Amino acid sequence: MRNHYTDRGDHYAIELWWRSSATTTYGKRQQLYALVDKADLAIVAAIKGTWVPIRSGRTHYARTTIKSNRIATLLWMHREIIACPPELEPDHANHDGLDNRRSNLSAVTHAYNTSRERRQPRPERPRATICAHCKRFPRRPDHAYCVHCAAQYAHDRWVRIKAE
Repeated sequence: MRNHYTDRGDHYAIELWWRSSATTTYGKRQQLYALVDKADLAIVAAIKGTWVPIRSGRTHYARTTIKSNRIATLLWMHREIIACPPELEPDHANHDGLDNRRSNLSAVTHAYNTSRERRQPRPERPRATICAHCKRFPRRPDHAYCVHCAAQYAHDRWVRIKAE
């Protein structure tokens, strides 16, 4: 492992570097940390490569790439720590993909993992106003009449002015 790590009591914090495009200055680097238990550092350190964060949805996951015979293999830190079989998925209890401590990880089915997914609430849509005359929707919510009734109203007003 090429990453630096620091002791934080009962676990280690592994430094991950990610190029952030969301920062104000292009190319500014944001430092993230993956948390692992002291007993699991040997598993993570035995893997050659650099652990980098990969964004997925609203969280990040630690991943590395191992190349052998011109074939690249992607390894995910949480899968390596709990030795997750291919038919199961690792689940983070606190929804933080970089918290790879054993107390936070469990191997679950895909159906259970997606049922625990955090969903964003839908934004409230502004209520559309309805035309006072024909009950159609106007083009803009602040208009009282739809396009057709507004044109008819303007034409009738023009006819009345012309008749006077």
